[in-house]
Amino acid sequence: MLTSPLTGPSGAGDLGGVDLESVVAPALVVTNKNDACPVTRPEDAADLKKRLVSSERVRVLFFKGGNQPLTDSCDSLSSHGFFGIEQRVIEAVAKWIKHAEK
Repeated sequence: MLTSPLTGPSGAGDLGGVDLESVVAPALVVTNKNDACPVTRPEDAADLKKRLVSSERVRVLFFKGGNQPLTDSCDSLSSHGFFGIEQRVIEAVAKWIKHAEK
């Protein structure tokens, strides 16, 4: 499961150098369309899904909204951390996990 995955030009620690093409387990990408962090761009989620070609099950969950940020755009109390919509995100992820186990 990848939540607010590092996809942008971060220089280090992003998923650009990770061999996602060989992942065979179910994969979930979770992002907030309002995430303004430059290294976790929501528009890159579709590209991550395309790279997970060997995974038996891939899903991208897009969320939108949340509370007014209290921190920098790359911190948890912003759209990056699903601030204000945490419960909705948790419920959707739990539902996906439950169905992935079948």
